[in-house]
Amino acid sequence: MPLVEKFTEEYQGKDVVVLAMNVRENRRKDVPAFIKSHGYTPRVVYGDDKVYQDYGIRGIPHMVVIDQNGVIRYTNVGYAPRLDETLAWQVDSLLR
Repeated sequence: MPLVEKFTEEYQGKDVVVLAMNVRENRRKDVPAFIKSHGYTPRVVYGDDKVYQDYGIRGIPHMVVIDQNGVIRYTNVGYAPRLDETLAWQVDSLLR
């Protein structure tokens, strides 16, 4: 989440929407308190097992970059030391 927060701040005001999706938390009522207590700002949406299957989620975090036409352009599974740079490159390539 810190990486998502940093990314959200860096792309604020640009033609980018950042969503955090929770598909595994059984106690959804706990999620808003967690987000607020850590000062995270991305909007949180909720999915279910169908979303998990439709996007082929095999690990967490699972980052998906979707273009303006709703087409998945990039997928990043798992944490990598330079994931923030990878996401920036992917998004910047679509903003050009």
